[in-house]
Amino acid sequence: MFQISLIILGCSVLVALIFHFYAVSKIKTALRETGGMIMSMNDLEIVKEVINLNMKLAVYYIVFYVLLMVVLGVLVLNKLFGEAALILFLFGVITLFVGLWGKTYENKIRNMEVKTDDPEIKNTFERYLKEWGEPRLQLRS
Repeated sequence: MFQISLIILGCSVLVALIFHFYAVSKIKTALRETGGMIMSMNDLEIVKEVINLNMKLAVYYIVFYVLLMVVLGVLVLNKLFGEAALILFLFGVITLFVGLWGKTYENKIRNMEVKTDDPEIKNTFERYLKEWGEPRLQLRS
C-alpha cells in the first residue's frame, strides 16, 4: 500500500507543478510581450488572458486538492494514518515553495505600470486586479 501512496503523492505533486509552471510561463510571456508595462488595449488584453488563466487554474487546483483529500480519506478509513499524513505533509511542503515562487510572478502582473493617457485602460486594469482577488472563474468582459 505504501507504493500506491507514493504514486498518489507523485501524481498530486506532478499535477500541482504542471499548473504552477504553466501559469508562470504564461506570465513570463505576457511580461515579455508587454515590456512589463500596459500602454495599450492590446497589452491589457494580454494581461487579461493571463489573469483569467490564473483564476481558472486556481479553481482547478482546488478541485484537484479536494480529490486528493478524498483519496487521503480512503487511506485513513483503511487505517493508514501515517501514509495519509506523510502524503499531506510532503504535498503541502512541496507545493508551498512552488506556490510562493509562482506568487512572485503573479505580483509582477499586479504591479505592472500603466503608462497611457487613456483612463479607461487604467480603470479596467484596476478592476481586473480587484476581480482577481475575488472568488470567481474569470474576469468580467
